[in-house]
Amino acid sequence: MTTTPNLGLTLPDVGDGIANGKPWGATLNANFTKIDSACGSFVHVKSYGAVGDGITNDRQAIQDAMNAASLSGIPLLFDGLTYGIASTTTFALTVPSGGIKIIGCPGVSCFKLLSATVDTSIIGSSSSVGVVDIEGITFDGNKSVVSSVNTNGIKLTSGHTVYSRKNTYKNFKDLGSAVGGKGIY
Repeated sequence: MTTTPNLGLTLPDVGDGIANGKPWGATLNANFTKIDSACGSFVHVKSYGAVGDGITNDRQAIQDAMNAASLSGIPLLFDGLTYGIASTTTFALTVPSGGIKIIGCPGVSCFKLLSATVDTSIIGSSSSVGVVDIEGITFDGNKSVVSSVNTNGIKLTSGHTVYSRKNTYKNFKDLGSAVGGKGIY
């Protein structure tokens, strides 16, 4: 385990997934809190009411945080938790017109689709939104539960600049129409 001198962050060593007696996710969450207070240049999703327990529908809290981050021109930060998202629209989360930068903990921060009543993508836009930069998020279509509609991770129309780094895409559904089952569409 390594501790950085300036912020006092605990950096987990590769091994059993435990750092400072806590699971990696807990250590990374504590680090985000320290970074957030030290830098003050992030919008934190929990400040908008997101729970991150994988059961609660955090869709509106995440959308509100995305809108605030885009308007402010600063990144949106996600702890290493699972954020549940229920959708009744084509895009569960709509990218704001100013674009968005989302930062999570690779392999730990997760957007999990809880339900969908129509073909849906977890995040997307049908209009030009500028730069979409997403790092460290697992997009989980949860196809064992959300099985009656086509699902995708990210869906953007042409004319966007998209950066996708250290993201994972899993469990998306394609009902045979070729419009589902994709991580990025």
